[in-house]
Amino acid sequence: MKSLTTILTITLFNLLPLTVVHAQGARKPDQKIAGAGKRTDVYHVHFTKAALGKAAQLGDWLKTPNPNELMPDNFIVLRHQDGDAWVYAVITHLG
Repeated sequence: MKSLTTILTITLFNLLPLTVVHAQGARKPDQKIAGAGKRTDVYHVHFTKAALGKAAQLGDWLKTPNPNELMPDNFIVLRHQDGDAWVYAVITHLG
């Protein structure tokens, strides 16, 4: 009897999240998402790692703007201080 109670308790706890997911209503086709029209900015994020001894050269190369782009100076270059899987992150605002 004790094992049956344990099995029922575990089963009920496993089924508990399903009622929460089921309780959320689906979005109607004519219903708009709040704030969907406000998110118009697009960013490109690029992570890169430099070869040994070439971090300074890679940083200088990443800092030079591309004259063929619409907004050539609209980017930021970030350098990881502690040395992780990436050394530089370049974030470019596309529009």
